[in-house]
Amino acid sequence: SLKEESRTLLSMTLYLFGAALIAAAVISIVAAHWDEINRWVKVGLLVSAMLGVEIAGFSLWKIQGKWEKLGHGLMVLGVLLIGANIGLFAQIFHISSEAGGIFLLWAIGSLVMGYAVFSWPMGVLACLLMVIWGSIQAGNHNSDALVLGMYGSIVLIPLAYFTRSSTLFVFSILSVGLIVAMSVGDRDGDYFLPAVILAGNM
Repeated sequence: SLKEESRTLLSMTLYLFGAALIAAAVISIVAAHWDEINRWVKVGLLVSAMLGVEIAGFSLWKIQGKWEKLGHGLMVLGVLLIGANIGLFAQIFHISSEAGGIFLLWAIGSLVMGYAVFSWPMGVLACLLMVIWGSIQAGNHNSDALVLGMYGSIVLIPLAYFTRSSTLFVFSILSVGLIVAMSVGDRDGDYFLPAVILAGNM
């Protein structure tokens, strides 16, 4: 079982690396002409790119079933585009928000998509985004928000069970531990003690 998961992890890593390179190339091309593009054309391009990648990935992975890993990789690419879209929408419509808000919305999107298609890479991405968001909140001395990040990471543990992924389970536990550790330096929140108790029971 471990051997099979290691092989799957290697294949998925290669597909994710390829997806990241494609995303970087597309972003670079669009960024070169970004200021010249109309606002609503920008919105249409961003939404179309995200939906197109997600639909293509879902079709290859869940419907046709012939290119499962490629389809899975495309869907993960779609989740990566969610984060890019959130930031670009804020820029297009001049919405001022803290960087932490972008990472939180991105983590929620990744979490929802992970449960929707039972994808452990999307769960791992959600863990990483939760930790990044938690570090920003720790810098802002927001202990209550850190507890929310801890609970968000705990929610990923059932996804690790459903997908039978030891990788996601390890990332979930580590993210909970990191967020609790960040809470130690700023424990003015009323929920600090329950957070430590929950982490200890895990």
